[in-house]
Amino acid sequence: LRDNVRAVRILGSTVLNLCYVASGRASSMVIGLATRDCPKPWDWCAGTLIAREAGCVVTMVDQRRAAPGDESQPPTDGAAFDLFSRSCVCAASPELAARLKEMANAAIAG
Repeated sequence: LRDNVRAVRILGSTVLNLCYVASGRASSMVIGLATRDCPKPWDWCAGTLIAREAGCVVTMVDQRRAAPGDESQPPTDGAAFDLFSRSCVCAASPELAARLKEMANAAIAG
């Protein structure tokens, strides 16, 4: 990942990160790769709406879901973002989102 980025910023707020991508201050964000400190549904709601309305791609990185997400129900395909997702890629373009999702899945796999 470090070979492909200019800078990494950790702002501490999922909504703020999503809004930075939506406003053009950042080109992308990846969150929730660790098993702890994953965003909760209330972290996703407003930020996902703002990012999608600005034309950003917002998708789950993998199939992990936070409680009280029902593990027996399959997560969405990304068309309707799963608010119980534990991970997210938000990017200004579909190509960047796909590349980041690929790299994030590789990082999760170890």
